[in-house]
Amino acid sequence: MKGIFVLSALTFMVTSLLAQNTFSINSKENVQKALKEQKMYKYPTFSPGVAVFNDGSKAKALMNYNRLIDEVMFIEPKGDTLAINGQESIKYVVIGKDSIYYSNGYLQLVNGSISPKLLIKDVIVVSDKHKIGAYNIPNATTRVESYKKLGNGRPNDNITIDENTVFSRRHQFYFLDNSSKIYPATEKSIVKLFKGQESKVKKYLKENRPNLKEANEITAMINYISQ
Repeated sequence: MKGIFVLSALTFMVTSLLAQNTFSINSKENVQKALKEQKMYKYPTFSPGVAVFNDGSKAKALMNYNRLIDEVMFIEPKGDTLAINGQESIKYVVIGKDSIYYSNGYLQLVNGSISPKLLIKDVIVVSDKHKIGAYNIPNATTRVESYKKLGNGRPNDNITIDENTVFSRRHQFYFLDNSSKIYPATEKSIVKLFKGQESKVKKYLKENRPNLKEANEITAMINYISQ
């Protein structure tokens, strides 16, 4: 009973902390400096991490996850901060106690005790567009992409914006099956993942209408269907 309570509390905490929020950055502010206050990086400091590749090779370094550019960053021996290249060849990344997978972006393991496992994509995105600004970039979305590309993959500390820009913290859940395939957390995916139990799945979805943007409701659904 205590273990169930702890798991439920943890799931609720993850859901609550990752609820979407919106914030703005004033014109002429330093983008990276301002976003640090909004937790652009997942961890307060770069921590020991290891990238495990599909061929079995590993790479160790101090790592962190950058929500703005959706990249796992590492500090190279010379002290530069770089993004990991060849993401498609990554099996998973471990930073501290967290496991992170790659599928068109990075997804963190939220709950590995259920099957399929539950992953989350937690990013900061531009939610408003503005006029042409620094670097002759036509809108805010492109500005962030250029922030990612300038300096050969290095975040540029000097990038500014010429108007107020609105950002949003967003999250989306995914499933990881036993063969390491990743699916978006949708009703269609649930039916596909529980072949042979379609009637049970559809009945649960109809009667409970789970919110697939809430970790605790997804976990409760998976636990019920798996019984």
